[in-house]
Amino acid sequence: PQGYSPDLYTITNYPAIKPAPTSEDFLLVSEKKGFSEAFNLLNKTISIDPEAAILQGGSLNNLGYYFLGTKKIEEAIQIFKLNVQLHDQDPNFYDSLGEAYQISGKHPQEMKKVSEKILELLPNDKVNNDELKKGLKKQAE
Repeated sequence: PQGYSPDLYTITNYPAIKPAPTSEDFLLVSEKKGFSEAFNLLNKTISIDPEAAILQGGSLNNLGYYFLGTKKIEEAIQIFKLNVQLHDQDPNFYDSLGEAYQISGKHPQEMKKVSEKILELLPNDKVNNDELKKGLKKQAE
C-alpha cells in the first residue's frame, strides 16, 4: 500500500473454526446417528468451546427434559448428569437429575445422593428465586 510501511501491519490467516453445535444440531445427530454420537459431540464441544450456548445449564436442562418427554429416560439421565458436572452449584439442575432417576425407578441410591446435594446447596444458592428454592427443598426432603 502506498504511504505505509510494511512494518506497521501484519496479515495473518487463521483456519476457519466450525461453530459449536446448537441444541437442534444435537437432536438431529441423535436422531440420524444415535445418542452416543450426539453425546460425543457434547464432549468434544466441552474441550473446544466450553462457553458454547449448548453447554449452558438451561440448554442442557431443556435437552434433558426433551428426552424425558420422549420416554428416553437413560438418555435424559446422561444429559442431566453432564449438566450437574458442568454446573455443580445449581440445585435446580440436581433436581432435574433426581426427577429423571425417580421416573426411571432404577436409581434409588443416586436419588438419595441428589436430594442430599440439593439440601447442601440451597442455603448458598444465589441463582434461583425463593419460590423455586422452597419447591426444591420440599422435593428433596
